[in-house]
Amino acid sequence: MKRIVNGIVILAILTLAFIIYCNVRIEAYSKARVYDTVSDIPHYHTALVLGTSPQGRFGGANQFFFARINATAELYDAGKIDRILVSGDNRYMNYNEPEAMKLALIDKGIPKDVIVLDYAGFRTYDSVIRAREVFGQTGFIVVSQKFHNESCVHSRKERHRCHRL
Repeated sequence: MKRIVNGIVILAILTLAFIIYCNVRIEAYSKARVYDTVSDIPHYHTALVLGTSPQGRFGGANQFFFARINATAELYDAGKIDRILVSGDNRYMNYNEPEAMKLALIDKGIPKDVIVLDYAGFRTYDSVIRAREVFGQTGFIVVSQKFHNESCVHSRKERHRCHRL
């Protein structure tokens, strides 16, 4: 019985060490590709804004939504981007992330003709791949929070950067 317990403890320690190692590697790799301030960001033709709802789980305002809208408007106003690709979920009739984000961006003064909607951005990975494969973007900035941006910088072959909030 003692061997089984020791084996489980060792397996748990190795699993935890592996998770920590992976996290450190992801953070180290993404550090050079994730920006914290608008002034550090070079010009990109397109910003990919990852979708989220304006309402949080409990009905209140979703701060992720408003942070992404504000960051995108700041990038546009600073001349860092020319076009905005809003990617999100709209699989239900009364739930439409891209449309909600488009309306919020227009309220921030972004012209509607520079905003393109991707209604099939169900996951971060889908949104990034669709920006390249469906919308033909070969280099773009991703606007989202740190956890999304570190996961979207998944391949050395990708030619995009991320602006974290």
